[in-house]
Amino acid sequence: MISRYPKIFLPQVLCALLICVFCSVCALADEGYDLRTVSVHTPESISGYMHPETRHLASDVIRICADEGISAEFIVSVMRWERRPDLHNWFGWTGSDGSVMRFGSDLECLERIIPLIKRNYLTESGKYFRGYTVSAVSVCYNNSDFWRDTIAGETARVLSGAPERVIRPLSASNGSKLMLNALSTISIY
Repeated sequence: MISRYPKIFLPQVLCALLICVFCSVCALADEGYDLRTVSVHTPESISGYMHPETRHLASDVIRICADEGISAEFIVSVMRWERRPDLHNWFGWTGSDGSVMRFGSDLECLERIIPLIKRNYLTESGKYFRGYTVSAVSVCYNNSDFWRDTIAGETARVLSGAPERVIRPLSASNGSKLMLNALSTISIY
């Protein structure tokens, strides 16, 4: 008897499952994940998710985020995309004149900006407070769908423990392309 249904191969099934799990984690990081959640990562475990230029800061990021009560996963994600190493500015922070700020050291930047992010974006009385999720912070931090989706995807990746080369952020605008890419790039260990 000839089946009316095409054969489904194990890699496609596993890929679909991985994408479903990732979409659930990404939604968690964007809408359900409270950015005031203190990380359970150690400096060693989180450094693998950091950009190579920032890995030396893993211990300081974990310590400062724990002291401030802010998600290290979120901070690491922002640092990955907003970094200006030539200025010791890991958050793309600008001054009142609109120019990108220069810090005397990497540690000075972390010690000044992480508390400012907590106070301004993640505290109800904060100047830019809109809520406790990536989407809420995005409204005033960058106000772009790309930034929101990218940071939510990066935060979800760090939260899920998925290797960078396997999981990519999905959004409504690029989901179908990434689904095709995922089918050709996912490797099963």
